This record gives sequence, structure tokens and C-alpha cells, in this order.
Amino acid sequence: PDSEAVISAGETLTYKQLNERSNQLAHALIDMGVGANIRVGVCLDRSANLLVAILGVLKAGGAYVPLDPSYPRERLSYMVKDSAAPVVITVSEHADCLGSIDGHVLCLDAEDSGLSGESVVNPKALIDPSQQIYVIYTSGSTGQPKGAMVCHGGEANLQSWYLESLDITNQDRTLMVSAVGFDLSQKNLFAPLMVGAGLVMPSMELYDEHELLGLINQHAITWVNCAPSAFYPIVELAAVDGYKALKSLRFLVLGGEAIRLGPLYPWLTSAHSQAQLINSYGPTECTDVVAFHVLDVIENDQQSIPIGKPVPNTQLFILNDNLQQVVPGCIGEICIAGAGVGLGYINRDDLTEAVFVESSLASGKLYRTGDLG
Repeated sequence: PDSEAVISAGETLTYKQLNERSNQLAHALIDMGVGANIRVGVCLDRSANLLVAILGVLKAGGAYVPLDPSYPRERLSYMVKDSAAPVVITVSEHADCLGSIDGHVLCLDAEDSGLSGESVVNPKALIDPSQQIYVIYTSGSTGQPKGAMVCHGGEANLQSWYLESLDITNQDRTLMVSAVGFDLSQKNLFAPLMVGAGLVMPSMELYDEHELLGLINQHAITWVNCAPSAFYPIVELAAVDGYKALKSLRFLVLGGEAIRLGPLYPWLTSAHSQAQLINSYGPTECTDVVAFHVLDVIENDQQSIPIGKPVPNTQLFILNDNLQQVVPGCIGEICIAGAGVGLGYINRDDLTEAVFVESSLASGKLYRTGDLG
């Protein structure tokens, strides 16, 4: 209980403090009617409060909706309305970002929030694996953003693979590089807490490779998970001292876009690298990662890196337009089945039915990614 759970520039919380503060929030949320499949907005930067808020929502039995304070007010307002969130958790600094919303705004730093008077005892909300755990809104580049619902069972399956593959223990520490609104961020919020490890939160509002590299070196970060383009500048900066600042990294898990090995090659083949590179692939709609590839041998800086094979309890198929398997070696659509497949989109039944389909290949729904493989 006295080990450091969340380390940030503003505040460091032990596991005991994190548990008690999130319990107090959970009891308050339960009194507000939050329970199974009730969605709660979380509009916070990377901070200790972010973990308090997310765990508080889950302990109440609800599902959280990440709301990036940097988003335009109209987008945040739309997400709150679309998700039907009766409560949005934030801090005074970001309360104005939300604009006019129907839900109750709960500021964690407000003296009149009433949270200090709530019980620190663990709530007794029961969680079913099919319940929603979070809703991530996609970019909305083709119109209004759509909220993809993910369930507890999918996240639990993902964590089982993640913790085992990276052999994460209470001696490890990870750094939160990506914003909380990205799907890959979710597993990095929970993974360290599941094994007693530490989660380091940078204070930056905008991306800053200097701060990130400094935190990796200062806290002896052992694994990082982010998009490739977010890690290239860190490697370039670390080259100044021969990559010594990255010597603690055991794993680098990249996802969200194709990896260019060129920018990483000098570091990965240097004397100060012990890191293993993992390529991860998966859509938001299927709990982030459905396939992975561990790069065991680095031959040159131009080699192709596949997306690999499915995580446990997940199946990948390459199908034609009639959802029949293509001949090996032929191009088709990557489709996903198994534990990671999510619950569809909020208020978008037409779109849900179009991409979450029935198939004799799967016992549950089959998700059509639109990606070619």
C-alpha cells in the first residue's frame, strides 16, 4: 500500500492513497446514480487525478469516456451529449472547456465537492465481463466522431496478454506518452496498477521529447507504449549521449501506424539498448490490440515488420467481399473475432450492423476493419 502508484509533477500517490481517493469518488458517483453501463465523462490532463477519476468510475460500476481538455468545446459538448453522460469529472481549470452541457460537472479540486466526507471503504459494485468499461471516440474525419464501446471482458483479456508478454512486475515503471483519449493509452493506465508497478505521468500539455526523455532517464522507465512517430524524436534526442538515457527500457511497444525501422535502428543496435521492439495492431473497436509481432532479429534498417499473430482468445481472418476466406497469399479484408471485439457504436445502429457482422467463422460478432491484409 505504501508503494508509489502514480508519479506526476503535481502529485505522487501511493496505492493506499489512490485506492481511498477513488473509493470516495466512487461512493459519490453511486449516490448520483452511476452504475452498470452508465457512462461518465473524464475531462482531465495526464495527472494523478486522472487515475482517481477513472478508477472511481469503474469502482462505481460505470464506464468512463475520456474527454481531452484540448479538444474544441463543440466536440466535447457533442461527446458528452452523445454518450448520455449524467456526470463529467474534471478540475476547475478545465470546467469552462466543456461549455453548456446537461450533465453534472464534478470538479475534483473544488472545496464544496463533498468528496472528503465520503467513505474510503471499497464499494461493492459487481462487474459483469459484458459491461462497458470505456467509450473511445474516433477522430470523426468523415463526420461526427463516433463512440466505440469496449467491455470489461475484452480489456481483461488484453491485459492478460500484455502483462505476460512484457513480463511486467512491481519492479517496472512505465511512462504515459499518449493522451488519454487514444485507445492504446487505456492498457497502460491499468497494466502497472495490476502488478504493483509505477505509472509516471508527464506534465506536458503539448508533446515535448525533452521532458519525456528526461523522465525515462530519471525514473528508469522499463517500458513505453506509443505511436512510432511519438518515439522517433525521443530516440533522435537520446543520440546526443549515445542513447544512455534509454538504457533502462526493456520493451518498446509501438502501434497505430506502420513502423519505420530507420530512425530506431541506431539505438536498437547500440551498446546501451536492451529493449525488445514489439509491433502491435488493432482497431479501437476491438479493445486496442488484436495482433502483435516481437522483432527478435534486427537484420537492417529497411526490413519489413509484420503485424504478427493474434493475441490469445482472438482470431484474425482475411476475407473477400462475401466474407469468405481468400486463398493464402491473396489480398483481402482483415476481420477480427474473439474476446477483443467490442460492443459497437453509441447511437449508430446502422454503422454497427455494417461492420459488426454475423459469420459462421465466429461464435460471436465478426468485426470488419476495412484494412487490407
